[in-house]
Amino acid sequence: MILSELFTQVNGAYRGSDDDAPTEGTTDYNLWLQTANRKLHEWAKDTKNVWDSLFEIRQVGTVSAGQQTYELDDDFLQPADQVTIKTLDGNNLKYTLVKPQERGGFYNAVYISGRDPRILTFYDDFKADTQTIGGTINLAAYFIPDDLEKASDEIPIDDPYWLVYAVASELAFNDIEYSDKSPDLVGKANYLYSQMATANRRGTYNNPRTAPTNVSRIRGTTDNRWRGDY
Repeated sequence: MILSELFTQVNGAYRGSDDDAPTEGTTDYNLWLQTANRKLHEWAKDTKNVWDSLFEIRQVGTVSAGQQTYELDDDFLQPADQVTIKTLDGNNLKYTLVKPQERGGFYNAVYISGRDPRILTFYDDFKADTQTIGGTINLAAYFIPDDLEKASDEIPIDDPYWLVYAVASELAFNDIEYSDKSPDLVGKANYLYSQMATANRRGTYNNPRTAPTNVSRIRGTTDNRWRGDY
Protein backbone atom coordinates (compact mmCIF):
# COMPACT_ATOMS: atom_id res chain seq x y z
CA MET A 1 0.00 0.00 0.00
CA ILE A 2 1.23 3.49 -0.84
CA LEU A 3 0.39 6.78 0.90
CA SER A 4 -2.27 7.86 -1.61
CA GLU A 5 -4.08 4.52 -1.19
CA LEU A 6 -3.75 4.79 2.60
CA PHE A 7 -5.56 8.13 2.55
CA THR A 8 -8.28 6.72 0.30
CA GLN A 9 -8.78 3.89 2.79
CA VAL A 10 -8.71 6.29 5.75
CA ASN A 11 -11.32 8.45 4.09
CA GLY A 12 -13.59 5.46 3.53
CA ALA A 13 -13.25 4.28 7.12
CA TYR A 14 -13.60 7.76 8.63
CA ARG A 15 -16.08 9.64 6.42
CA GLY A 16 -17.49 6.97 4.14
CA SER A 17 -18.95 8.46 0.96
CA ASP A 18 -19.55 11.88 2.53
CA ASP A 19 -16.43 13.41 1.01
CA ASP A 20 -13.24 12.67 -0.92
CA ALA A 21 -9.77 12.26 0.58
CA PRO A 22 -7.98 15.62 0.88
CA THR A 23 -5.65 16.69 -1.90
CA GLU A 24 -1.93 17.15 -1.40
CA GLY A 25 -0.92 20.49 0.08
CA THR A 26 -4.24 21.26 1.77
CA THR A 27 -4.64 21.78 5.50
CA ASP A 28 -6.53 18.52 5.91
CA TYR A 29 -3.92 16.60 3.91
CA ASN A 30 -1.12 17.92 6.12
CA LEU A 31 -3.10 16.99 9.24
CA TRP A 32 -3.66 13.46 7.94
CA LEU A 33 0.02 13.16 7.04
CA GLN A 34 1.14 14.35 10.48
CA THR A 35 -1.23 11.88 12.11
CA ALA A 36 0.00 9.00 9.95
CA ASN A 37 3.65 9.76 10.72
CA ARG A 38 2.95 10.06 14.43
CA LYS A 39 1.24 6.66 14.42
CA LEU A 40 4.11 5.23 12.37
CA HIS A 41 6.57 6.31 15.07
CA GLU A 42 4.33 4.97 17.85
CA TRP A 43 4.29 1.58 16.10
CA ALA A 44 8.06 1.50 15.57
CA LYS A 45 8.84 2.55 19.15
CA ASP A 46 6.42 0.20 20.89
CA THR A 47 8.47 -1.24 23.76
CA LYS A 48 6.25 -4.32 23.95
CA ASN A 49 7.14 -5.52 20.44
CA VAL A 50 10.38 -5.87 18.50
CA TRP A 51 9.32 -5.73 14.86
CA ASP A 52 11.37 -8.02 12.62
CA SER A 53 10.68 -5.76 9.65
CA LEU A 54 12.75 -2.98 11.25
CA PHE A 55 15.87 -5.15 11.54
CA GLU A 56 18.88 -4.14 9.48
CA ILE A 57 22.65 -4.69 9.45
CA ARG A 58 24.04 -1.27 8.70
CA GLN A 59 27.53 0.10 8.13
CA VAL A 60 28.09 2.78 10.77
CA GLY A 61 31.71 3.76 10.26
CA THR A 62 35.27 2.91 9.31
CA VAL A 63 37.84 2.16 12.01
CA SER A 64 40.53 4.80 12.52
CA ALA A 65 43.47 4.55 14.94
CA GLY A 66 42.63 6.21 18.22
CA GLN A 67 38.97 6.76 17.37
CA GLN A 68 36.79 4.83 19.82
CA THR A 69 33.42 6.53 19.28
CA TYR A 70 31.11 6.61 16.26
CA GLU A 71 27.82 8.52 15.88
CA LEU A 72 24.74 6.52 14.94
CA ASP A 73 22.10 7.72 12.49
CA ASP A 74 19.08 9.58 13.83
CA ASP A 75 16.80 6.70 12.86
CA PHE A 76 18.60 4.23 15.13
CA LEU A 77 16.08 2.64 17.48
CA GLN A 78 17.78 -0.13 19.44
CA PRO A 79 20.57 -2.68 18.97
CA ALA A 80 19.97 -6.33 18.12
CA ASP A 81 22.74 -8.78 18.94
CA GLN A 82 26.27 -7.86 17.93
CA VAL A 83 28.73 -5.52 16.27
CA THR A 84 31.27 -6.73 13.74
CA ILE A 85 34.25 -5.24 12.00
CA LYS A 86 34.98 -6.51 8.52
CA THR A 87 38.71 -6.06 8.03
CA LEU A 88 40.41 -5.18 4.77
CA ASP A 89 41.59 -8.77 4.41
CA GLY A 90 38.02 -10.09 4.68
CA ASN A 91 37.87 -11.27 8.30
CA ASN A 92 34.83 -10.57 10.47
CA LEU A 93 35.75 -9.63 14.03
CA LYS A 94 32.90 -9.92 16.53
CA TYR A 95 32.38 -7.51 19.42
CA THR A 96 30.16 -8.02 22.45
CA LEU A 97 27.44 -5.41 22.83
CA VAL A 98 27.07 -4.58 26.54
CA LYS A 99 25.54 -1.95 28.79
CA PRO A 100 27.77 1.07 29.45
CA GLN A 101 28.29 0.06 33.08
CA GLU A 102 29.46 -3.42 31.95
CA ARG A 103 32.04 -2.16 29.48
CA GLY A 104 35.10 -3.31 31.45
CA GLY A 105 33.86 -6.84 32.10
CA PHE A 106 33.86 -8.31 28.60
CA TYR A 107 36.45 -9.07 25.95
CA ASN A 108 36.05 -6.87 22.84
CA ALA A 109 33.26 -4.89 24.45
CA VAL A 110 31.26 -2.20 22.68
CA TYR A 111 28.41 -0.13 24.11
CA ILE A 112 25.87 2.50 23.08
CA SER A 113 25.26 5.66 25.09
CA GLY A 114 24.12 9.26 24.73
CA ARG A 115 20.82 10.63 23.52
CA ASP A 116 21.25 13.01 20.59
CA PRO A 117 23.23 11.66 18.94
CA ARG A 118 23.50 8.05 20.12
CA ILE A 119 27.14 7.01 20.29
CA LEU A 120 28.72 3.60 19.63
CA THR A 121 31.90 3.22 21.70
CA PHE A 122 34.58 0.52 21.57
CA TYR A 123 36.07 -0.05 25.01
CA ASP A 124 39.53 -1.19 23.90
CA ASP A 125 41.84 1.11 21.96
CA PHE A 126 42.40 0.56 18.25
CA LYS A 127 46.15 0.29 17.76
CA ALA A 128 47.67 1.71 14.61
CA ASP A 129 49.35 -1.58 13.68
CA THR A 130 46.30 -3.87 14.01
CA GLN A 131 44.13 -5.37 11.26
CA THR A 132 41.07 -3.48 12.46
CA ILE A 133 42.32 -0.16 11.02
CA GLY A 134 40.37 0.63 7.87
CA GLY A 135 37.80 -2.05 8.63
CA THR A 136 34.06 -1.52 8.22
CA ILE A 137 31.93 -1.33 11.38
CA ASN A 138 28.59 -3.12 10.98
CA LEU A 139 25.79 -2.83 13.53
CA ALA A 140 22.87 -5.25 13.71
CA ALA A 141 19.97 -3.14 14.96
CA TYR A 142 16.44 -1.90 14.51
CA PHE A 143 15.82 1.40 12.75
CA ILE A 144 12.81 3.73 12.58
CA PRO A 145 11.30 4.02 9.07
CA ASP A 146 11.50 7.34 7.25
CA ASP A 147 8.54 9.66 7.57
CA LEU A 148 5.95 9.40 4.83
CA GLU A 149 6.17 12.33 2.42
CA LYS A 150 5.19 11.57 -1.17
CA ALA A 151 1.93 10.07 -2.39
CA SER A 152 3.93 7.16 -3.86
CA ASP A 153 5.72 6.28 -0.61
CA GLU A 154 5.22 2.69 0.54
CA ILE A 155 3.67 2.23 3.98
CA PRO A 156 6.50 0.58 6.00
CA ILE A 157 4.27 -1.20 8.52
CA ASP A 158 3.65 -4.95 8.74
CA ASP A 159 -0.11 -4.44 8.33
CA PRO A 160 -0.92 -1.09 6.67
CA TYR A 161 -4.60 -1.55 7.46
CA TRP A 162 -3.78 -1.06 11.14
CA LEU A 163 -2.51 2.39 10.18
CA VAL A 164 -5.71 3.02 8.21
CA TYR A 165 -7.89 2.48 11.29
CA ALA A 166 -5.43 4.11 13.71
CA VAL A 167 -5.39 7.32 11.67
CA ALA A 168 -9.14 7.22 11.00
CA SER A 169 -9.94 6.73 14.70
CA GLU A 170 -7.88 9.74 15.76
CA LEU A 171 -9.34 11.95 13.05
CA ALA A 172 -12.86 10.89 13.99
CA PHE A 173 -12.22 11.45 17.70
CA ASN A 174 -11.32 15.08 16.99
CA ASP A 175 -14.16 15.69 14.54
CA ILE A 176 -17.54 16.40 16.15
CA GLU A 177 -19.35 15.25 13.00
CA TYR A 178 -17.80 11.77 13.08
CA SER A 179 -16.77 11.36 16.72
CA ASP A 180 -19.39 8.66 17.29
CA LYS A 181 -17.47 6.41 14.86
CA SER A 182 -14.26 6.63 16.88
CA PRO A 183 -14.90 3.72 19.31
CA ASP A 184 -15.61 1.27 16.49
CA LEU A 185 -12.52 2.41 14.56
CA VAL A 186 -10.44 2.07 17.73
CA GLY A 187 -11.65 -1.48 18.20
CA LYS A 188 -10.75 -2.42 14.63
CA ALA A 189 -7.31 -0.83 15.00
CA ASN A 190 -6.60 -2.67 18.25
CA TYR A 191 -7.70 -5.99 16.80
CA LEU A 192 -5.38 -5.60 13.80
CA TYR A 193 -2.54 -4.54 16.10
CA SER A 194 -2.99 -7.68 18.17
CA GLN A 195 -2.93 -9.80 15.00
CA MET A 196 0.17 -7.99 13.78
CA ALA A 197 1.99 -8.63 17.06
CA THR A 198 1.05 -12.31 16.98
CA ALA A 199 2.31 -12.70 13.41
CA ASN A 200 5.57 -10.99 14.39
CA ARG A 201 6.21 -13.64 17.06
CA ARG A 202 5.74 -16.59 14.72
CA GLY A 203 8.84 -18.47 13.68
CA THR A 204 10.99 -17.40 16.62
CA TYR A 205 12.85 -20.18 18.41
CA ASN A 206 10.80 -21.24 21.43
CA ASN A 207 9.21 -17.76 21.43
CA PRO A 208 12.24 -16.29 23.27
CA ARG A 209 10.98 -12.71 23.56
CA THR A 210 9.97 -12.05 27.15
CA ALA A 211 8.44 -8.59 26.69
CA PRO A 212 4.63 -8.60 26.86
CA THR A 213 2.81 -8.03 23.60
CA ASN A 214 -0.46 -6.55 24.83
CA VAL A 215 -1.83 -3.87 22.53
CA SER A 216 -1.08 -0.27 23.46
CA ARG A 217 -4.64 0.94 23.65
CA ILE A 218 -5.94 3.86 21.70
CA ARG A 219 -8.00 6.09 23.93
CA GLY A 220 -11.72 5.44 24.12
CA THR A 221 -11.64 1.64 24.30
CA THR A 222 -11.99 -0.96 27.02
CA ASP A 223 -11.15 -4.06 24.99
CA ASN A 224 -8.25 -4.85 22.69
CA ARG A 225 -10.29 -6.95 20.26
CA TRP A 226 -12.79 -5.73 17.75
CA ARG A 227 -16.10 -7.43 18.51
CA GLY A 228 -17.77 -6.48 15.24
CA ASP A 229 -18.79 -8.77 12.38
CA TYR A 230 -16.12 -10.08 10.00
